[in-house]
Amino acid sequence: MYGGQPTTTLDQFANSIRNPVARQQLGFTFSDAEAEWIVTHGPVLQSMYDAWLSGKPVPSPPAAPSVTSAPSAPTGPYRAEQSPYGRPPIAAYPPAPAGGAPAQAQPVYLVPAPQPMYAGPQYSRPASDPAPYVGNLLVAVRSVFSKFADFTGRAGRPEYWWWVLFTFAVALNAVVIDAAIDAPAFTTATWLILLLPSLAVTVRRLRDAGFGWGWIFISLAPFGGIALLVMTLQGPYEERQASQSWAG
Repeated sequence: MYGGQPTTTLDQFANSIRNPVARQQLGFTFSDAEAEWIVTHGPVLQSMYDAWLSGKPVPSPPAAPSVTSAPSAPTGPYRAEQSPYGRPPIAAYPPAPAGGAPAQAQPVYLVPAPQPMYAGPQYSRPASDPAPYVGNLLVAVRSVFSKFADFTGRAGRPEYWWWVLFTFAVALNAVVIDAAIDAPAFTTATWLILLLPSLAVTVRRLRDAGFGWGWIFISLAPFGGIALLVMTLQGPYEERQASQSWAG
């Protein structure tokens, strides 16, 4: 490519390069994007202008970087799943390989896993070992006294209610004897002896029904004794869960 007469300035030469018609008349064949790149790079523009003024062959400019459009949204068999929280999905792209052209984006949409709604604890899941079988009054009394202050484990409904019947009978006899001797000695001694094992077996019965030990304090509230009675009447936790699953 050769120049013409030196009748123009550097700015006019730059404007001629930008103008497609003037650029063609000067014998330049590069594109508009390459022309803009030459004009914005002063050393390249100056060297071409100096060659054109001296009538020497105008050197071809270095390869200008091709201008590409902004990357578009990923296409292909990919579907953005809707986030359960209404937020847009997050697209993750793999990194480009070192020393080469970037690989085609393979979007992987990361959707946060939905969190379960917290409804509060209903039951305190009991220990896995079942409550021991108690078939009569004597076995129940012996079982409770053998665990005099044992608040661990479980107690089934037969053991608990046989014990309630036993304590009621003993307390009734103590009241009758105290009335005969006109002194509360037997009643006081009876409650002192039976209080701790009664509390322990009640805690074990609540645990077997699926309730935490703290529910024993509900008896201190107004009408709390009725609520405690209903809890101790419940069957084992596993049986209730199985019946609810079957009904559902």
